[in-house]
Amino acid sequence: MKRCDWLSREDRLIRGELNRRGFLGSTGIGLVGLLASHQFWPEVARASVKRTPRGTARFCIFVETSGGVSQVDTFDFKEGRWTPDDFAVQRINSDVEMSKTLLPRLSQQIGRFAIVRSMSSQESLHFRALYYLQTGHVPNMALFREVPPVGSVVAYEYDSRRKEGDVLPPYISINLMKSGPGALPSGFLPARYSVLNLETDVGVEGVALNDRARQLIARRWDLLLELEGSLRGPRSPRGRAFADYTDLYNSAYKMLQDDRAPKAFTLTEADQKRYGSSLIGDGCLMARNLVAADAGTHYIHVVHPGWDHHWNIYDKKADKNHYKLCNQLDAALASLIEDLAQTPSVRSPDKTLLDETLVVCMGEFGRIAGDVNLVKGRDHQINAFSGLFAGGGVKAGRIIGATDRVGGKIVDFGWSKKNPISIENVVATIYSALGIDWGKIIEKGSAGPLARPFYYVDPAVGVDILIDADEIKELFA
Repeated sequence: MKRCDWLSREDRLIRGELNRRGFLGSTGIGLVGLLASHQFWPEVARASVKRTPRGTARFCIFVETSGGVSQVDTFDFKEGRWTPDDFAVQRINSDVEMSKTLLPRLSQQIGRFAIVRSMSSQESLHFRALYYLQTGHVPNMALFREVPPVGSVVAYEYDSRRKEGDVLPPYISINLMKSGPGALPSGFLPARYSVLNLETDVGVEGVALNDRARQLIARRWDLLLELEGSLRGPRSPRGRAFADYTDLYNSAYKMLQDDRAPKAFTLTEADQKRYGSSLIGDGCLMARNLVAADAGTHYIHVVHPGWDHHWNIYDKKADKNHYKLCNQLDAALASLIEDLAQTPSVRSPDKTLLDETLVVCMGEFGRIAGDVNLVKGRDHQINAFSGLFAGGGVKAGRIIGATDRVGGKIVDFGWSKKNPISIENVVATIYSALGIDWGKIIEKGSAGPLARPFYYVDPAVGVDILIDADEIKELFA
């Protein structure tokens, strides 16, 4: 699907290699919208319905399996005549079967994560569904520029919690340009809540600077501040916007001067091999490093592209076949969960980093169940798909929801509501775990870009659907 013109213009701000010259510029994703609308910052944030967030996590790592994973071959395994002979299906317990060929390590870690099998989406097209997944809001072209992604809302909420030593951005994404809509800007929120997107296949080694390079950047930084002083002054018509622009660069400058940034962005050969030597492996490895650094980043969005298996899903000769992608995800996700579970928290010695980190792994929808289609693939399915949840207070080993014999229809929602679990419910769960009241709304100011109040989790899905916009309590029961 062709991207909107405004998003394409924003894309050009965030593309390019992350090297010593480009690194400062990579933080300016939300700048275009900022210069046009920041002067209309909304006046009031309040709770529409008071919620009590759990606050069981300080970090969230969201692993996006972009394209839509076949749930019947992964986390809602259904064996049938369509199942290849070499899948080596293993019954893990009374509720779970998994393929040892596809997910050998995760199949041994069922005691560390929970599975939700009763999920549904309102969107069946990749671009719209991935936007929905990234923002928690069904796409509305009239509001497209206004809606911030979940990570930007987390950054906004965590702004008051930042410490002096927090030099890393609160919201970082990894390989998000390989997802349909790319790295979305911060919407109506100020630019300082924008995402810093890192593309691991273009290298991030430029972040590590020696003393001479740091001194050179310091001199150039001082000169830049002197030259831009008049633009940021009180008499400048865009003083506030340019001040926020400078905030972005100031954050990047502090990052370059802090030793924790190079460490977080350094991927050792041994670790890369254990994580699978892949895009998703490097992404999960960097996410682990960012959580371990505890330097200000709280929401990390990692993308694993290529799951759009309309044809030849089981063909091992295909470039991105199901075997290959499952093995990549297995190595990356299993290593991430293992490492977080084995690393003590720096804040609470009686906890591990997995205790403090909510890990969510899911795609924008699932794939048609039962027999494969005429070109030996599986098409889009929005009525029933699965997601994996671990850490951050989640009760490991839980299986929520059930589908029919072939995995195409939900027969048990698995929770207290009388509807499937929606993207909004997943977002509410993330906010709750991070200690954020998901019932909040931000009212529009006396003038400005907000066409209507912004709901953190909107109970009105489209024009004629209302949902119970609650967290998934059963994950924590």
